[in-house]
Amino acid sequence: MFRNLLEWGAVALATVGHHDPNIISYGALPQRIAVYDHVIEAKSMDYWNGPLTLDPNSLEYVRGKQRFRNPSNYGLAALPVGLPEWRNRLLHLDTRCNQPTPLTDRQSLGLKMIAQDAELLPNGAMTWRYDFALNYLNMVFQPGFNSAFSQAVNIAALLFAECKTNNRAYLDLANRAALGLITPIADGGLLNEEDGMTFFEELPAPIGLSPHILNADILSINVLFAMAARTGDERFKDLADRGADTLLKLAPQYDAPKCIKYDLKQNNGCHPDYVAYEAVLFEDLARWTGDDRFKWLSERWTSRVSK
Repeated sequence: MFRNLLEWGAVALATVGHHDPNIISYGALPQRIAVYDHVIEAKSMDYWNGPLTLDPNSLEYVRGKQRFRNPSNYGLAALPVGLPEWRNRLLHLDTRCNQPTPLTDRQSLGLKMIAQDAELLPNGAMTWRYDFALNYLNMVFQPGFNSAFSQAVNIAALLFAECKTNNRAYLDLANRAALGLITPIADGGLLNEEDGMTFFEELPAPIGLSPHILNADILSINVLFAMAARTGDERFKDLADRGADTLLKLAPQYDAPKCIKYDLKQNNGCHPDYVAYEAVLFEDLARWTGDDRFKWLSERWTSRVSK
């Protein structure tokens, strides 16, 4: 394990006691994860410890005097409006950019926050970081982690905005953010290539620790296909193709007897509210690739929505 961590530039900073965590530092930012020998209860995290409201002026979550910056809120606020559920995540934009009306004030705010909070990686890519600790299974991601979900949804919003306004600045930022998406985790990005896979991690971590959350990966692949179509950048097309190939190989592992699994780390990781969303993403991926196997996956996921 430690040899693999060192290969990724990770450093085990502390190993003490049965219940004390390994504190792992990795990547170019750097980022830190506390790894425990037991599952961490959500209620032990400030983020989950009570209801949150969304501040309409900053798009931060608020509870009393506590504020939590979740950068995916920016992109979600800026996506097309007036569409059926989940279909604002589609990356095939029509002649009206999937929204006939001008940008709303809320969309403009989301785009402003996307630009304002983007952070530079050493290779010139851009990313967005969360400012609170988040638990997942036996790990606690310390403040400062990034995520393929916020990365992809913010790129999707930027592509929509560039389509709607013809403002090149949105495409320029989307291009640098897409570079962040295909940057390896060890260098501060979201790309996991362990064991020959090409997977875009919602919760990036050193080798063997990333949970392979499905929905963020599919959206990331669609975003890269869209970026390749818009810019002609073969790097995005290559990583999208490789990601699609990995996804086809891994898909049967998510299609478990009990449910469609949210990730590949939990034995019973059932989150039924994500299945319809993933079906829409597979539909979009079938259009990008022309591969009927993704159409079949979309239909398969749809058939299991109510199960």
